[in-house]
Amino acid sequence: FIAERMQRDGYSGPLVVMGRSLGSASVLELASSHPDRIAGLIIESGFAHSGPLLRLLGVDIDALGVSSDALGQTRKIAAFQGPTLIIHGSQDHIIPFSDGSDLLEASMSPRKKLLRIDGAHHNNLLAVDAPSYLGAVKELMGSL
Repeated sequence: FIAERMQRDGYSGPLVVMGRSLGSASVLELASSHPDRIAGLIIESGFAHSGPLLRLLGVDIDALGVSSDALGQTRKIAAFQGPTLIIHGSQDHIIPFSDGSDLLEASMSPRKKLLRIDGAHHNNLLAVDAPSYLGAVKELMGSL
């Protein structure tokens, strides 16, 4: 839909998708399903493992028989070869920084980067270090 809309409205250039927190599931689904249409991927405060996040949200995955990797985030990021930027706060109390590291490790992109925002929590990355955040996004966009 996005590619068709861009073409219809006269937009050109590369398509970069970004997902934040729970939105990382959506962009990883898009990136793994349509890697030929997406030029770059940005994940902010994203999760690698669905089990701990579902538990935090109050879902009893054991009672439901849901796998701790039900959404396959690491499998999906491995399917995308384009430039990938993962941004995560070192003090994230909702999705730990280790999930960002695990996404980076699972990525098969030759152009991947994990930006650790020291002292940042889940919702304040830009407030803590906007220059590094925006600089990393600019770097990714400039590589396309």
